[in-house]
Amino acid sequence: MDDLLQEAKHTAYISTIDLKYGYHQVNVNPADRDKIAFVCPFGTYRLKRMPFGLKNAPATFQRLMDIFRRGLPVLAYLDDIIIMSPTFEQHLADLEAVFKRLMDFKLRANREKCQFSCSRVKYLGLWITPQGIEVDHEKTSAILGIPSPKNEEEKAFQTLKQCLVSPPILKQADFSKPFLIRTNASNYALGAVLLQGEDEKEHPVEFTSRLLNPAERNYSTTEREALAVLWALNKFKGYIDGASITVASDHQPLRWLMKLKSPTGRLARWALKLQSFNLNMEYISGKSNVVADMLSRPACHEENELCEVCTVAIDVPSRSPKEIRDEQMKDEELVKIISCLEDPDKNVNYVNWVERGYLMNQGVLFRYAPDSESEEAQLVIPSHERTLILKNHHDAPMAGHYGAEGTYTRIAKNYYWTGMRKYITDYVKNCPDCIKYKASNQKPFRLLQTPVPAQRFETLVIDLFGPLPERKEGKRWILIIEDCITKWVELFALPNATAKEYVPLP
Repeated sequence: MDDLLQEAKHTAYISTIDLKYGYHQVNVNPADRDKIAFVCPFGTYRLKRMPFGLKNAPATFQRLMDIFRRGLPVLAYLDDIIIMSPTFEQHLADLEAVFKRLMDFKLRANREKCQFSCSRVKYLGLWITPQGIEVDHEKTSAILGIPSPKNEEEKAFQTLKQCLVSPPILKQADFSKPFLIRTNASNYALGAVLLQGEDEKEHPVEFTSRLLNPAERNYSTTEREALAVLWALNKFKGYIDGASITVASDHQPLRWLMKLKSPTGRLARWALKLQSFNLNMEYISGKSNVVADMLSRPACHEENELCEVCTVAIDVPSRSPKEIRDEQMKDEELVKIISCLEDPDKNVNYVNWVERGYLMNQGVLFRYAPDSESEEAQLVIPSHERTLILKNHHDAPMAGHYGAEGTYTRIAKNYYWTGMRKYITDYVKNCPDCIKYKASNQKPFRLLQTPVPAQRFETLVIDLFGPLPERKEGKRWILIIEDCITKWVELFALPNATAKEYVPLP
């Protein structure tokens, strides 16, 4: 597509032809029709014409169009044909040659979608004019749709917006030069701008932005910034596919995504998708990323009603650092660590606690896990508050009574204490609601295997019964022997229940 746009010349007369029925105009080789057969309630059918949805259908149809346009002054991308001529007489001759070629190839055109002898036409998302290629206004709507600030002069603001989306500021992409993408993510939207050039010659190629869906708004800051990068790469893929790309963001931990040792879940999928691009991540300051920052914060046009753009979630801390420190000082083990870290002499234990990730911030003890993928330090919880943490993250109505691993993962993002995994596992195993309502995931017991006997007296059952009132013979115990097959029972009287009395049986 990019090669076709580069071939577009400065011409005065332009016509576009849209082919009818698309892929259905191509016959399928009879030997290959069995491969695309399908079954329905009325029987099994084979397609004689190439259907939509085949993996090689676009390439096959484009190969047909490449053969079609040989020797003609036309451009063709799938079923879109464009004819460009310098004069009207030449344009009529070119149209006649194209129509004759359509008859030879038995291709049909859609008259309602065709445009003839126009000065400017929209082709492949861009406007082709006698002066060259112009950007479609839909691609600049992210800039043009920004309302003017109430404290700015209206005329100056409108002039600035118009300059951003007009030449020479907004130019056609030059595929011989590297591309630069700047991204940003806010609490409710993503913004990105595709740039080329350096320093004073830097100019935008395309602007884009979109709102986050409810699920994406729950992402952490780093995950939202990573989503902005991935979304921008997919949005501008038609420009940057196979080219050298530099992605600049004002979120410095974003480079961590490219260096994850063992990514899992969503991050693993994102890391794999980023590997398909020739990517270089760079950090820029926030004041240098104003365009993407503005695109990621679209203004609200509603004056009287609340909307999702205006609604911003803010985490307000419920306790001050002094209150948290006071609770930590009630735990003797934490007092030792805090005293060691705050000791100006830095004794021998100081290095030990620092290497284990402990640190002080505003008088509060935190711990940073060096092996963790998280960029945030966890608050160290004193012993008397651990049960409360479990109740909030496991027993609360919005917690969902997760299993031991899920509860641990949720708590470990923000909190830490020694032996946390075992403590959480024991708590979840003894949760009354989980025991009562959750189904057991243990495998059921196997069916009882009853042995099949081969002969009598193969299996005997022996038991002692007593002591009983002593008889004249001095015997108080009865030895009972039963054959499990015939149910035959033998009884033997014994004076004592000892091994010595067992052996000399009559």
